[in-house]
Amino acid sequence: MGMVVGTFQNASALKPVVDSLNASGVDIDRLRVLTYDEVPTELASTDIQFVWIGDVERASSPGEMGTGTGIPGQSSNRSPNEVHGDELLECLSELAIPDGRTDDYARAVENGSLIIGYPTRPDTPDLRALFLSAGATTVEEF
Repeated sequence: MGMVVGTFQNASALKPVVDSLNASGVDIDRLRVLTYDEVPTELASTDIQFVWIGDVERASSPGEMGTGTGIPGQSSNRSPNEVHGDELLECLSELAIPDGRTDDYARAVENGSLIIGYPTRPDTPDLRALFLSAGATTVEEF
């Protein structure tokens, strides 16, 4: 079983995706959402698995993993070019994103993109078409 992953410009795309999945009768609690934006209020109480990345750890120098020991709100020792963080990487792994692509997706999240993933199965609708019609900038299957 693979995972179809879509990248969207912001969280406004989430409701149309959820509505389409609900209309097709699939199990909505299998939907995975990774966002840097606030979760839309009308969807926050659903069974969707949201991960809100309020503070993405970044490396203090290229190639160095972030330690998470910095003071929140202080970014003087952070590099905008390196995005790391155990929670973020774990979430990307749950979306079946391969190691070689995690930095691309981590940067997309940090830059405000919404990442939506749904497992592919014979009974699921055409997720690629659904994500693209909802405004996905990229759709990949892993």
